[in-house]
Amino acid sequence: MYMGPYRDDAAAHNVIPAASFPIIIMLCYILYPDTSMIALIVSFPFFLLMVGLLAFTKIKKWQYYVGWRLGVLAVLLDISMVFMTFIISRLYDNAIASILLLFFLVVTIFLGHRFANRIRIEMQSPSTWIGKMIVALGLLGSGVGSLIGYWSANLFGFQIVMPILYFTLLIVIAIVHAYFHSVAFKGETDW
Repeated sequence: MYMGPYRDDAAAHNVIPAASFPIIIMLCYILYPDTSMIALIVSFPFFLLMVGLLAFTKIKKWQYYVGWRLGVLAVLLDISMVFMTFIISRLYDNAIASILLLFFLVVTIFLGHRFANRIRIEMQSPSTWIGKMIVALGLLGSGVGSLIGYWSANLFGFQIVMPILYFTLLIVIAIVHAYFHSVAFKGETDW
């Protein structure tokens, strides 16, 4: 695996704060809809894995390598998505939903690696309607996205909003894995 070029840029310092997203998702899994000791026991090994990975990254100063940084981001997002499937499974009180969503996650990761070049090109200059829609959603910004999420959760409930959010985040997973694959396995750093 190629770790990518060594770049002392601002993104290198975002590796540790990026762990806040999976930690928030784990806390939601433990506390929502009701507190569960089993959820705490399931979350604890993943939390230790994240802390170990981030400590190792910081000690070795590997956050300055683009490939390693993208790999850590991919792992953190994958852990977040696994726990989001558990939250959705608890919302529906059905394990089949969790199995189905985990299947979609695995397929998305596979497609992100398999079509890495096409995804990367589409993100740089969108030519299909899917790429243009993703860029249009990105242009809305986080404030508008938060407002839409708040209103939709209040209007429709979390049982409808959580799967939509999950499938939206699958797009992000595919993009991160595509960029990671391009750097780590193909050595492409021209972006």
